[in-house]
Amino acid sequence: MSKVVIYHPWIYLKGGAEKVWLEYSERSKHDTKLHSGYVGSDTFQALIPITHHATKCLGSVTVKRNLFNSLLSLLAIVTTHLSIQKNDILLISSEGFGDFVGLLRLCRSKKTIAFAHTPLKLVYDDTTLASTKARLSAPAFFVFANIIKPLYKIFNRAIWKRYDFIVANSHETKRRILNGKLAEENKIVVIHPGAKLVERNESKPISDKYKQQQFLIAGRIMIQKNIEAGIEAFLEAKLNNATLVVAGHCDAKSQTYLSMLKAKYAGADVNSYTNNDAKNHVNPKVSFISNPNDTQYSDLFDESYCVIFTPLNEDWGIVPVEAMANAMPVIAFNRGGPAESVIHEGTGLLCELNTKSMKNAIRTISTCGEKRYVEYCRQAQKHAKQFTWQDFTQKLDNVISKVSQ
Repeated sequence: MSKVVIYHPWIYLKGGAEKVWLEYSERSKHDTKLHSGYVGSDTFQALIPITHHATKCLGSVTVKRNLFNSLLSLLAIVTTHLSIQKNDILLISSEGFGDFVGLLRLCRSKKTIAFAHTPLKLVYDDTTLASTKARLSAPAFFVFANIIKPLYKIFNRAIWKRYDFIVANSHETKRRILNGKLAEENKIVVIHPGAKLVERNESKPISDKYKQQQFLIAGRIMIQKNIEAGIEAFLEAKLNNATLVVAGHCDAKSQTYLSMLKAKYAGADVNSYTNNDAKNHVNPKVSFISNPNDTQYSDLFDESYCVIFTPLNEDWGIVPVEAMANAMPVIAFNRGGPAESVIHEGTGLLCELNTKSMKNAIRTISTCGEKRYVEYCRQAQKHAKQFTWQDFTQKLDNVISKVSQ
């Protein structure tokens, strides 16, 4: 058994990264100690008491997103001091800023491992870069693309040399690591995060889900998740008896985005919807649940007909795996993590990167008939057995054991 110090820069919502460290900490055979520069109250409640506040020399880690606060957080992360003994393993949660932890103090662990959720998307993912360009002003994007991005790459590549081994959460993440020249292929292994398998009993047959036809967009509510594409596709599909619920956790910086979605789509009726007209109607077809509690979230997965997963190029995506574990098919774009986790025409449908393709997928799965729908659900749950938290923990534990030898 090894002593493992885990560092994740900020824990503040019920996101995929937070879920990874909660599940791993509860199951690992190693002696793990989780540290973070920021711990908020809106994360998984079981995660709060097991997370230790990392000591910062300068600055403070904040979840506010602007240039000043990002620099303040980066300063705090760089000057963070972790209580690491020379025989400990340092496991860094790598998602952009985490790589910089303790840089000036040179944490002297026995070995250092990166768990790469994704290299910073703004720098290493062309799809994200294109969407960012559309949101930023021309001068702001010029500064980012020609000054900030090149400088970040230089420092990031140098920092990644400290890693003795890298665990990537998907082959998509591994691809970005290799394309970014951050590490050699022989130092990288892919371990997919998982989900809890939910068995359906006789009191809740799959046929109940078929009859209800409640579609679900779940996960973080933020502009990068491209949620409006899924809503547009659902409304353009014009399914008379279907409803759509958008449910997920939304932090302060994304409230404006959520307000925009509600103003444009809440209550839109599919029978009269056009691209230029999304006014409210008496019988709402689109509803929003922000920051659902665990029971609400679980019930939504239990009751919904299908999950629509909207990110354009997600690194992995726990939501599709959770959907399949709940015996529910998934519609997603055929890029990134979903292209690895979802079997096209088996556990769901993968579509091209446009609203029309997603609209057609929604129509197809809505009109497939009960027998075909039940088959989708059964294949989804069977496939989800490949992605369990027990399997994830065992594989990560094995990597740590091997590296610590």
